[in-house]
Amino acid sequence: MSAKNSKTTPDEQRAATYDLIYLTGCAVNGVTPALERVERMDLALVHAISHSHSLAAISCMALEDAYGGKLPETEPVQKWVEEKNQAIYKTLLFDVEREQVLTFLEENGIWYLPLKGILMKDLYPKLGMRQMADNDILFDAAYQTQVHDWFIARGYEAESYQTGNHDAYHKKPVYNFELHTALFGAMHDPVWQAYYHNVKDRLLPQAGTKYGYRFSDEDCYIYITTHACKHHSGGGTGLRTLLDCYVYNQAKGDTLNRGYIQEELGKLGIAEFEEALRGLSQKLFAQPEQFSPASLSEGALELLFGFASSGTYGTIQNTVRNQLKGLAQDGQTITAQTKLRYIWKRLFPDVAFFREYYPFFYRHKWLLPVGYVYRLIYKGITNHKKLSVEADSLKKL
Repeated sequence: MSAKNSKTTPDEQRAATYDLIYLTGCAVNGVTPALERVERMDLALVHAISHSHSLAAISCMALEDAYGGKLPETEPVQKWVEEKNQAIYKTLLFDVEREQVLTFLEENGIWYLPLKGILMKDLYPKLGMRQMADNDILFDAAYQTQVHDWFIARGYEAESYQTGNHDAYHKKPVYNFELHTALFGAMHDPVWQAYYHNVKDRLLPQAGTKYGYRFSDEDCYIYITTHACKHHSGGGTGLRTLLDCYVYNQAKGDTLNRGYIQEELGKLGIAEFEEALRGLSQKLFAQPEQFSPASLSEGALELLFGFASSGTYGTIQNTVRNQLKGLAQDGQTITAQTKLRYIWKRLFPDVAFFREYYPFFYRHKWLLPVGYVYRLIYKGITNHKKLSVEADSLKKL
């Protein structure tokens, strides 16, 4: 389940995954894990799985509660503690640096909307519980150049700029910001693109700012769920997504307008996904001491194993599988003809792909043949390892 190796069996993986679910459920509910159960765990494997799902910090905090702060001085536990401390340190650094970013946007009259982890982290009980690889901020795309120049002047490197629906900036030791010009890009579901096209119309002013905005609690939940569905239907998404769903509903559930949420989820085509996500998250985390896998239906178990096998950011194999199913005539059966269509689409993507990832060739369409050749050579050199994994996945499916 994303931390699998040749020395562990599927049963051991499942047991360790359930142990991780138990620890995280205890942490978010303020329950002290039973020490006798903790001492039966394969802590090295539980730690490995927690790492792959960005749940190391929160599960370590649960262990600290179980041991009364006196953790065993074993290698996996000490690594666990290091990850927890790094997560707290990283959160503090991000908080300070993000204020600098938002101050720049305020001073230059650029409207903005903090997204995802920035919002979720404050709903968790303790600092650092909700780990983040980056900070995501939606902003006025008319100022894309000015924002880019500001980040570069502060010593950031632009990993991507003017490709896709966000620009990515990195700086040591830990800073990673994604500045979004749109919530969904040309390669995402057209329904989602249309729904969020004029997103500012859905936003509310953020108190204490001139140019900051926020979602209502309902619209925030709708966006978080849509974003989760995007990943789930692509490369997959991990257990942290389930935990986020539980934490958000625990924090906001009594005040949410469920009628409005269901109506909007229906427009986005994800009402069933949200119901399954919320239902599973409640069963996993609401009463950690009483949870039993036997209480889950076959469909819920399949959904859980899908999350558990994906890690935080999904897998190439999941991406290939989901795209093949999308190309299959019945939406499920993968044939040799399906694989040929997949290969053709990967070699010769449509114009929307170039608009999203290679805008120069999209703006100069007479150069599109050159663009195809450039992409094949460029990707072949820079992403040869990923392409190898993709090819292997295609063979196995």
